[in-house]
Amino acid sequence: MNYDKNKINLDFERTLTYFLDHIDWGNSLSDTILKKIDFSKGSFFTFLPNDANFDKLYDFKHGGILRTTKPIIKLPNHGGYLEEVPNTRSLVTNFVYDFLQQDPANFCIGEDVIRSPTDKSFKRLDIDYVLLRDEIYYLLDKKNTFNEVEDVVCLANALYHMLVVLAKGSHFIEKDLMQYHLELISQSAIYIIGSAYDGESYIVWEQGNCMKK
Repeated sequence: MNYDKNKINLDFERTLTYFLDHIDWGNSLSDTILKKIDFSKGSFFTFLPNDANFDKLYDFKHGGILRTTKPIIKLPNHGGYLEEVPNTRSLVTNFVYDFLQQDPANFCIGEDVIRSPTDKSFKRLDIDYVLLRDEIYYLLDKKNTFNEVEDVVCLANALYHMLVVLAKGSHFIEKDLMQYHLELISQSAIYIIGSAYDGESYIVWEQGNCMKK
């Protein structure tokens, strides 16, 4: 898939503070990434449609950047209204899926800050995972389907925090993670994805592409 028409480069300085604060709400992998990665050696971008409200481009903490054509549904029994919130999840899912398909060594790891291994909802999930004590990390590679990638994009997104890392060389990851595994993941990270715009879209940090403007 060609992402050029939806990929919007972001000003590095105007994006960095939000992105670091967003990652800081996470668990051990987030902590390690903040300590080990020099974000100045990369750049930020997002995915947005052509009709987005670009005047809100740097208002990362609030929604409304995406226009919606879906009707507002009145709930007669509750006296309220239901409005579907638009999002770019399909775009970022395609981005992750295509990255995994490019090379068998590529992998994706998603941090879950909501669930624990004892949760009934977690036990029903059929996605590979690794643990660090009671922290859950979902693991994807080339063998995973598009729907499984989308599931991890959803599971890793708690709105106030999201961490999805795209990296190379998952052979070093074991079922029970240790701190040095997290450091290796940080060292091999190529893309880091967080959520923005109140869940309507995402911010991606790309290693090595220093387009600061």
